[in-house]
Amino acid sequence: MSTICPVPVHVNVATTATATSTYPGYSASAAIDGNHAPVLNQGWTNGSVALPQTLELSWAAARPIGRIDLTTTTGYEARDYDLDVWNGSAWINVAQVRDNTSTTVVSRFAPISATKARLVGLKGPAVQAGYVRVNELEVFANLAQGSASSTYPGYSANHVNDGNRSSVQDGTVSWTNTGGAPQWVELQWPACRAFDEVLLFTSAGYEIKDYDVEAWDGAAWVKVDSVQGNVATSHRSVFSLLSTDRVRILGLSGPAIQP
Repeated sequence: MSTICPVPVHVNVATTATATSTYPGYSASAAIDGNHAPVLNQGWTNGSVALPQTLELSWAAARPIGRIDLTTTTGYEARDYDLDVWNGSAWINVAQVRDNTSTTVVSRFAPISATKARLVGLKGPAVQAGYVRVNELEVFANLAQGSASSTYPGYSANHVNDGNRSSVQDGTVSWTNTGGAPQWVELQWPACRAFDEVLLFTSAGYEIKDYDVEAWDGAAWVKVDSVQGNVATSHRSVFSLLSTDRVRILGLSGPAIQP
């Protein structure tokens, strides 16, 4: 399919960076300056070899965080580290990376509303195990806004993207339509995102039976998957990588008890 914007756009939400210690010539703020070069003397590394050491990022208002990307140094890759986000009252661990040898690591997780994120460095490379190098640390918010062809009272299109995967039949955690099928629920981002899968969660006992997954190509909706006869509460649709700012589920048939 053609794409509305072929180059995916990601925006680091972090605006401030601090650290428990910093090696001379490095800085915490250099870890969020947009420079992804995996070279020495770029970004942040700790000044004290007494690990763990922490690099903390923050931003002004709570955002639903669902992805953190690390770029580290070629030949001096951060080997062991944890990623945490602050939910307003406590640090929540979202990723534990061990024995890493890659210069870029993408960590995805169910979105959590947060104002801060941190990397807790536990171990550097074999050649310098006491130093954890972070060339760039990027925090991505799940910014998609939900809309729908119709919405049943007490439900909301924005619940389909709130990180709550509960399969209960409850308007506080999900969306459903009024009237008959077909009906659609759509997610739209302010900039393009790259996709190669969509994971749908539906209600136990009221599973969506038939539906299409569609992406916007700038002029029309294009079907990327069609699901028929579904009886599961979750289903993953996998397709060729595409870039778009809109994805939707076109519901064709509900369960037998509420088709």
